[in-house]
Amino acid sequence: MEQQLPRKYPLPINTQALKAHFADKYQFNEEQVELMLQSSRESLQAILVRAHHATDGEQLDFEEIARIGHSLKGLFLNLGEAKWAGVAREMEEGAKQKDIDNYLEMVEGIRQGVLEILHYGEE
Repeated sequence: MEQQLPRKYPLPINTQALKAHFADKYQFNEEQVELMLQSSRESLQAILVRAHHATDGEQLDFEEIARIGHSLKGLFLNLGEAKWAGVAREMEEGAKQKDIDNYLEMVEGIRQGVLEILHYGEE
């Protein structure tokens, strides 16, 4: 059972809608769409690993969190997910201001929002 989060997040990203976005926006064929989904999955996995490592020390690594937020923002914009890019922007800006007390919640919210992509191709 997924954890309920206190913050309101955008709707989870649907891979079917993402496929349509890649085909419509970028005029990708089916093979290119599959490649983009796999690449997006790998990028998200790597960024989420970095996001968890940013909490390994006694303090949050604000510079790394800002970079993570920036990376997520760009990735979400490429996916056509402006609302999720807004969440990533909040993370980036909060880290730059060293004012991000809900960082772990944001990472979990993002993870839940991209769960379908993270599991794409596992059938």
